[in-house]
Amino acid sequence: MTRATCSAILVLALLTSGCRREQAQSVSPVATILSPSLIAKSQVPTGLEASCGECHGHQFESWQESQHALANRLIDSSLDRMAFEGGQEINTGKTRTRVTLLNGAPAFAVTTAEGKHAFHQPEAVIGIEPLIQYLVPVGDGRLQAMDAAYNTQSHEWFHVFDGEERFEHEWGHWKTRGMNWNVQCATCHMTGFEKNYDHASDAYASTWDAMGISCRQCHGDQATHAANPYMDQWEDVSPAMDRVDHMQVCATCHSRREELTGQFKPGDGFDDHYRLSLVTDG
Repeated sequence: MTRATCSAILVLALLTSGCRREQAQSVSPVATILSPSLIAKSQVPTGLEASCGECHGHQFESWQESQHALANRLIDSSLDRMAFEGGQEINTGKTRTRVTLLNGAPAFAVTTAEGKHAFHQPEAVIGIEPLIQYLVPVGDGRLQAMDAAYNTQSHEWFHVFDGEERFEHEWGHWKTRGMNWNVQCATCHMTGFEKNYDHASDAYASTWDAMGISCRQCHGDQATHAANPYMDQWEDVSPAMDRVDHMQVCATCHSRREELTGQFKPGDGFDDHYRLSLVTDG
């Protein structure tokens, strides 16, 4: 065996062992937040929304393809695979993020500024168009919104902070509190969402009634009406809302505001549960 052949074999062995080590370090399991019961509640539509469609067919059909219905969904290979197939890189400073498929499933291959390398596999998606962001579990019941987003019109990835490199000790890094889905996103992307934060363990046991914004999130609990839609005076159980009432509901997400109580329900007054923030310079 020639010296050149020996050298080539040695280099190949080093490269192969390096890949094995990288995968062994990168694919350490992260506990999912999706229990079987929550997965059942994450299909769009759920049974209750489908029952609304039996009488309100036109409205139901419009809603099914709306931004509200698909505001939050589970990963779907038929919808998400294409975005991850190209292997595009989104680089910020010394941090490198590459979209890829890991064992056939969407994944982010991230190399930090410190040289640490890991794969992160998303479980869910927020948004439809013009952009979507992927939600990655990081443990303690947390889902985090990746700082790489996908433009559904140009079919390109981009960095949501316009190339500003953020580090893990900073509040605004994608793995820390500023990008935490449980607190920053879920209330306006889910139906019947409960954070269920435990201060002692600094962990979440979040639950929801449905993914996306469904009928009941804006119209209130209509279970009594659904059970007997023709009963007389059902408004006494679930009062009809006027324009002002609807505005109060819409404003809970479609405004710049600070949440105070976490207890708002359709029919309540916005100002009883939120503090409106005015647009100011800076």
